[in-house]
Amino acid sequence: MTRRIPSRAIFFDRDGIVNKRVMGGYVTSPDEFVLLNEVLPLLNFARSHNYLSILISNQQGVGKGLMSDADLESVTKEMQYQIHTKFGWAFDDVYYATERSGEEPQRRKPSPAMLFEAATEWYIDLSASWMIGDTITDAEAGRAAGCRTILINHEADTPSTDAADYIVPDHDAALAILREFGG
Repeated sequence: MTRRIPSRAIFFDRDGIVNKRVMGGYVTSPDEFVLLNEVLPLLNFARSHNYLSILISNQQGVGKGLMSDADLESVTKEMQYQIHTKFGWAFDDVYYATERSGEEPQRRKPSPAMLFEAATEWYIDLSASWMIGDTITDAEAGRAAGCRTILINHEADTPSTDAADYIVPDHDAALAILREFGG
């Protein structure tokens, strides 16, 4: 019997971390997807330090009927294409919760369900992994899964200091945390 060595991952939220957030709406088509160049050093860090890069995102626009599963797949292909064009690789995997808030089964963050799914499929040691997001629900999901958490808070109002392991103002500060503790 072959014994597998657990891998580790950096889990990324999508809107606001990987791409520009559409305020009050959803990225529903590839032409609305705007990659944030600030995420590229984080993705490069993940790859160069042997972390899997996995996207974990709530996309209730599908559940609300504002976009189809095919639309979401098209946006995902555009995201992966843009990242692949810059690096020659892209996210190792993508997990979406497309149900509306409050619907069952509840996979949406703050539930850690998507992180647990990824951990099972990729044999990930969650205690050696990170969750990076821009909302409290991202940090709550990461913590509930046993990951270390970084909350990139672009807003002037700083959430309580116990919302995440690290609360930083931008992607560069998140990268500094990873370099200090995650290598």
